[in-house]
Amino acid sequence: MSEQTGPVHGAVRNLVLATGAFALCFAAWSLVSPFAKTFKHDLGLSYTEALLLTAVPVVLGSLLRIPMGVLTDRFGGRVVFSALLAFSALPAVLFGYADGYWALIGVGFLLGVAGASFAVGVPFVAGWYEKERQGFALGVYGAGNIGTAIAFFGAPPLVDRYGRPTLGWVTAIALLVGAALFLLLAQNPPRRAPAARGVSRAARAVPTRSPLAHDPRCRQDRC
Repeated sequence: MSEQTGPVHGAVRNLVLATGAFALCFAAWSLVSPFAKTFKHDLGLSYTEALLLTAVPVVLGSLLRIPMGVLTDRFGGRVVFSALLAFSALPAVLFGYADGYWALIGVGFLLGVAGASFAVGVPFVAGWYEKERQGFALGVYGAGNIGTAIAFFGAPPLVDRYGRPTLGWVTAIALLVGAALFLLLAQNPPRRAPAARGVSRAARAVPTRSPLAHDPRCRQDRC
């Protein structure tokens, strides 16, 4: 019983951890967008400049998914996801103190790293489930993009009440706690045996059904 429930429990635990980490990363990734209009007004930005400010994290997050996927294949999702969360805490703090346009562009560039978390979590989660269950698992993991909504609806009220530096520190602390929990509690998925076990059994069964298999003259592939 323990051999059957153990892997299932591990898969559920790692799915929950990955989904939570994904939500944290997407919340950090989306810190700039809720304040685009405020920055446009306060800094006297043009429409194009304001658009670039919100586009930088999105573009970089998309471009970094390829190298982050490669790193995940090499070092495993546990280490890469933990490092990604910890690194994202730095631009989250800087976001609270960036006042100039180019300072915000730089912070947005660094926050874009958090957007590459999708490429880290997908192979991590998929590795814990059989093919028949991977669609469900990845669907649950994808729900972590609720972090975007958390940033859009939660960040402005927090800034209005306590200021942008507080938002930066709260986000950074959440990211660091998430990194520590993921590093301590998450496990890389087990390496699975090749999926051709059923075929190999059938292949082994064919010669035993053949009359030639019992012919002593048909040994060592000399039939």
